[in-house]
Amino acid sequence: MRTAPDGTVTLLPTAREALYSGTPPHHAERAAALWRPMRSRVPHTPLDDPAWLTVPSSYVVCAADRTVLPEAQRDCAVRATAHIELDCDHSPFYSAPEPTARFLAAQAALMPA
Repeated sequence: MRTAPDGTVTLLPTAREALYSGTPPHHAERAAALWRPMRSRVPHTPLDDPAWLTVPSSYVVCAADRTVLPEAQRDCAVRATAHIELDCDHSPFYSAPEPTARFLAAQAALMPA
């Protein structure tokens, strides 16, 4: 990862293996080709009223993630309304699309119309 003076972050090619270690190569290549500079900041102080306290939320724990420790994901997941753990990389929509879609569809079905 390379950070510019303005705080913009650009992923380096080596990030591909960390993000898509379980993703079919053709999907990983396509995803990496779409990377753009981004901003990502963690607030310095905790939020007073995080949305997950009042809004239904879902969390997919990625057990084979090489980017975010699965233990840290599990800590976050217990705060969500619903969560699932999948044996997938950081990008479950590529490395575990069917169970990810089933989980999200089930959560959407619970939402009021």
